Amino acid sequence: WISLAGANMTLLPLMLAGDKFALSAAEIGGCFAVQSLIFVLGAAPSAALADRVGPRNVIAPGLAISASAMMAFPLAQDMPQALAVLCVWAAGGTFLGSAPTASVANLVPPASRAPALALMRTVGDLGLFAGATTVGGLAAVHGSDVAMQGTSVFLFASAGAFLVRTRLR
Repeated sequence: WISLAGANMTLLPLMLAGDKFALSAAEIGGCFAVQSLIFVLGAAPSAALADRVGPRNVIAPGLAISASAMMAFPLAQDMPQALAVLCVWAAGGTFLGSAPTASVANLVPPASRAPALALMRTVGDLGLFAGATTVGGLAAVHGSDVAMQGTSVFLFASAGAFLVRTRLR
C-alpha cells in the first residue's frame, strides 16, 4: 500500500502531467481507466491462479512485476512506451488484489478472520498515508523519477523479504 499510494496515486499523475508527457486531466484519467480495466479483467484469472497454486505463491511475483514496471516507468520515452509499462504494472497488481486477503484468511482460524482482515485493512490504510507522505516528500527533494525508482527498490525488497519468509516456513 505504501508503494500504491506513493507511486501510483501520488507520483504517477504528477509524472504524466509533467514536462515529459504533458497530459491533460482527461488523458491522465484515461491512463488510470486503462489500468482499472486491466484490474477488472485480470481479477478472476489471478484469483483462480491464486486458488490453484496458493495465494502466497502469487504475491511475490505480483510485487516483482509491479516493481519492475515502476522501475521502468521513468525510462519511458513516449506515451506508447508509458502505456505499455502501465499495463505491465496493472497486470502485476492483479495478483495483489485477492491473494493477500486470501492468504490472511487461510492463516487464521475462522473465528479470527474478521479481526485479522480488519487489521490488514487498517495497516493498508496506514500504508496509503505513509506512502503518499513519504514518496511525495522524496519527490520534492530528489525528483519524481528518483522517487518512483526508489519506491520500486522498496517494493523489490518487500517481494524478496516475503519470498524468503514464506520459503522458511
